[in-house]
Amino acid sequence: MCGCGGGPESGIHPISENGCYRKVATGNLVPTNFRYDAGFKANVCDVNGYTITEYTLLSQRLYHKHEDGNWSLPKDEGTMISLGEEW
Repeated sequence: MCGCGGGPESGIHPISENGCYRKVATGNLVPTNFRYDAGFKANVCDVNGYTITEYTLLSQRLYHKHEDGNWSLPKDEGTMISLGEEW
């Protein structure tokens, strides 16, 4: 369930439905292989073939892990901050 503010009457709603601003992460967009990386000096994970920091995942790419274990991200990828052409 999602509370992004874009659902019916801005209430809690299923991800991606009824005006939701988010989509469920699927395939290679699901974050995997969470670990600490001494080179980055941070927790990292793999997304879409790239290793990114947890900060980038949550604060720049705007991913969110829901109570049911699903990850979601913004439908409009223009709202995400990216330094490369990977999106």
